[in-house]
Amino acid sequence: MMLTLLKQRSLISTLAPSFPFITTRTHFSSLLQQQQQQHKPSIFLNPFSSKSKSKSQTKNPNFTLSYLINTCNLSPAWALKLSKRVHLKSPDQPNAVLNLLKTFGFSELQLSLLVKRFPIVLKIKPEKTILPKLQFFLSIGLSTSDLPKLLIGNSVLLEGSLKYCLVPRYNILSTVLRDRDKVVLALKRVPWCLTGRGLINHLIPNVEHLRGVGVPQGPIAHLVCNHLGVVCVEHTKFVEAVEKVVVGTSKEAWEKRVEVYERWGWSNEMCLCAFRRYPQCMLMSEDKVMRTMRFLVKDMGWPAEDIFRTPGVLSPNLEKTIMPRSRVMKVLKERGLVKSDSRLSSAILITEKLFLEKFVGRFQDRVPGLMEVYKGHVDHLDSVL
Repeated sequence: MMLTLLKQRSLISTLAPSFPFITTRTHFSSLLQQQQQQHKPSIFLNPFSSKSKSKSQTKNPNFTLSYLINTCNLSPAWALKLSKRVHLKSPDQPNAVLNLLKTFGFSELQLSLLVKRFPIVLKIKPEKTILPKLQFFLSIGLSTSDLPKLLIGNSVLLEGSLKYCLVPRYNILSTVLRDRDKVVLALKRVPWCLTGRGLINHLIPNVEHLRGVGVPQGPIAHLVCNHLGVVCVEHTKFVEAVEKVVVGTSKEAWEKRVEVYERWGWSNEMCLCAFRRYPQCMLMSEDKVMRTMRFLVKDMGWPAEDIFRTPGVLSPNLEKTIMPRSRVMKVLKERGLVKSDSRLSSAILITEKLFLEKFVGRFQDRVPGLMEVYKGHVDHLDSVL
């Protein structure tokens, strides 16, 4: 029974690191009137009301800049940057957008964040394009408090076609999860699924493969809700990973790998916990685990308990990823440029481009030779201190 449970849990999370609704069309102006009657007048001040606008305002090349600063509460620097991406001719269109979003739960701060991340929203037609999507999200179970988080985090949802993009993907999720609350949970955790291709192309065949190897609906729903991106990877890769888990998690293999981790102070309970977080850690070879743990714990001084909390750090290539990044982090810690309790995963489990930007390029002027440390051209860390 335990082994079966472990296989299901492994199936649920091992891929995570690797890989009919009807809208009731309400007229825009009527909606705003209803909202104004039900709620107190908005405190979102607008210095560019349509009544007070003049010809000089609409022709003023600085109108966009002023609007972003005074109405959207952006800093002058951000307003200048965004004014190159969006050009406003009058306050009518952006005012209509902001007023509509306020009626659906957006605060002033959230409106500023949305404009900052997606300034073109001010030029999207509110009644024709934005309103039907907001109504759709509410109709499927999202609340007005969910909408700002959903749209600020994935503003492209406001651009995607409701009929040909959002609704078809929602229907697929509903078919797979068979529970409206679970669909909402999945959308809140992975909002990009409503615009990504993976859900359309791979979700159904991947779920059918899980069912074909005996995975019950419960674990499948858990996987889709918590790691939707995993079930949307390319089908052949998904099948290969599933087969590896099914074949690889035997009782003997499990016990052998537990023995390896026990050498580094992990208990059997810690192994189970690490397995739930990153099942691949129980499929690695003994040599891979020993060499990586030896380097991280003995050479770099990382506590074995920290590795237990984020076992995914054991997965990347030791020589190409773990060693160079660990050397850089050690230098930065010794110079006091990063916190001494910074998580190992924050440096190991990110892309190379992001690591170079965040930990090398950012400090290269203050630590000459940091790139040489990363590339392994410097033998002793003291040479750059």
